[in-house]
Amino acid sequence: MKEKNYVVEILRFLFCTCIINYHFFLHYLKFLDFPNFFARAYLGDEFFFMISGFFFADMISKSEMKPLEFTLDQLKRRIKKIALPYFLTWYLCFVGWQITAAIWQWDVSAPTVRDNLLGSIYELTFLRMLGIDDGLGYYSNEVVWFFSALLIVTFLLGPLAIKCKKYFSLVIAPILALLSYGVIDYHFSRLTAPFEFFGNTLILKGLIRALGGICLGCFINAIVRRHFFKEHFENNQKALRIIAYADIILWGGIFIYMLYPFKSNIAYPTVGFDYIAVFFMMIALMPVLGGMFNIKNKIARRVSKHLGKISFYTFCTQGIFYSVDTLLYYRSDMYLQYKYIIMILSISVYTALLIYLTRTKTKR
Repeated sequence: MKEKNYVVEILRFLFCTCIINYHFFLHYLKFLDFPNFFARAYLGDEFFFMISGFFFADMISKSEMKPLEFTLDQLKRRIKKIALPYFLTWYLCFVGWQITAAIWQWDVSAPTVRDNLLGSIYELTFLRMLGIDDGLGYYSNEVVWFFSALLIVTFLLGPLAIKCKKYFSLVIAPILALLSYGVIDYHFSRLTAPFEFFGNTLILKGLIRALGGICLGCFINAIVRRHFFKEHFENNQKALRIIAYADIILWGGIFIYMLYPFKSNIAYPTVGFDYIAVFFMMIALMPVLGGMFNIKNKIARRVSKHLGKISFYTFCTQGIFYSVDTLLYYRSDMYLQYKYIIMILSISVYTALLIYLTRTKTKR
């Protein structure tokens, strides 16, 4: 793709919004007689893993590095991108917890700076994902498991992908994806209690899901970068129009499926992991990531670009929701609508602040 893919930016924002609402439903509505409209929003994580895998495959095809050089370079690039947002989010989450506790005068044992720092170090250095934990850290930004899984899987896949560059994305990646999703589908109930599968680890919820999604993204790259794909569709406007309409319908079906009301009043949603839905998402992503159509309106482009940027920081700053959710949950005298407004406002304010701080740092 020679230009920015604005359709992907919009999808980033939509899936990020679904994930945030999924967490809200999971925390507050699980014991209420209220339909869960986001029980399948876990599919948003698969979307982000596939996008990462797609661009990971692009880098593999262009790289002339040796296996170890490549994988270390990838690790360095990704850590550089997420380190500043992560640690700023950690700090803001910690401050948010302290301010909330002080205003509401709740008798809670708030974590100390030392506790939060220990938790952050164990998370960002992958130790918690691998089951190494001293039990002292409070995890003020739990959503960072996604980044840990992404970093570990791409680090481990790098040497194999470079070594088998010619057929990794087209042959090895889809096989690894099928194996991963087979394990996840069989053990999906454990995603809500991931530590039961491999002891004190997030291997099932984190590493295996990341492996499946990233490998599917690599497979998408192998398909849309083939000559036959471009030759058949690139210069055929009629075919492009038909595919665009079909893709819109397919995306509509995916989001309807994700948001279809599911019974609540239970501790955890009993809906199973649907790898068939993941397969349809992969199909829907092919024309999008293949650059077969894009947004041409300048205003729409600008809006989608900002939405994509916001979604990355918003995904990070969900941590503020985790830092105050215990306080909110036990406020039985507070209406659910107020809790939702507090969540949206806190995430919005912290996202804006994070964008400002990272922009200032970049300019310096």
